[in-house]
Amino acid sequence: MSKYFIAALAAFVLALSSMANAQSFTSADVEKFISTMTALKNFGDQYPDVKMDVNDNLSTANGLQSLLDSDGKISMFSTIAEHVMASPASGDFRKVIKDNGFASVNGFGEKADAIMMAYLALKTDQADMQQLDQMDPAMLSMMPPQVREQISAAKKMMQAVSSVPSEDIAALRPVLGQLEKAFDE
Repeated sequence: MSKYFIAALAAFVLALSSMANAQSFTSADVEKFISTMTALKNFGDQYPDVKMDVNDNLSTANGLQSLLDSDGKISMFSTIAEHVMASPASGDFRKVIKDNGFASVNGFGEKADAIMMAYLALKTDQADMQQLDQMDPAMLSMMPPQVREQISAAKKMMQAVSSVPSEDIAALRPVLGQLEKAFDE
């Protein structure tokens, strides 16, 4: 192989790895997320047949798995946006998203999911992550299949949380208080 090919391959791999760990959002995106969620607070009252409550997903058989993608990253806002866009509420939902500064519904979902991953990374105790990771496989095998699936999903999520880009965590820190206040409302 030529040294130029190896150099090009190395540059490509480096570019891919830096893109994989690139910042997903800014502090301004978090502020837009908060204003969007505030604007959507009573949206469910206007459209009672549209599922927008994350807790509805947690109470199903799939539970936590229904809120995560195949890599264990939170995908709940992307999923909710997808459901709403397939409903009669899609026009009003799109308007709220755009009025609050997001270019698209998909963009909102992706940013919101990344914000939640960074929030979990900030709030998750490392000891809890290690304890879950060190769960005895023999003990796990004695649990019902549904519980094993939930624990497996939680492990995947914890692995994803541990790989949240430090830039995302840094972008969230200055507006963390605002985000938590919005969660409490």
